[in-house]
Amino acid sequence: MTELMETLYTYAQSHAMAAFLAEDTEYERCAQCALAQETNLRATLNPDETARLKALLDERDLSLFIRERAAFSAGFRMALELTR
Repeated sequence: MTELMETLYTYAQSHAMAAFLAEDTEYERCAQCALAQETNLRATLNPDETARLKALLDERDLSLFIRERAAFSAGFRMALELTR
């Protein structure tokens, strides 16, 4: 990402995303369901399994973060092209 895109992405993350997600009732339901399932699963795991689950979730979170940045970058570039 360019420096401008990075700045806009950071601003969107800290100021705009919460408002957009608050409007999406499916997101809130999905997030709550996932958290409940994770909590229930963790209660059944031994320490080694818990560590493996954490590693898996960390990698998943990183891939989602990278995907989110790519989507933002693609949308930003498309918007620039449409304004030309």
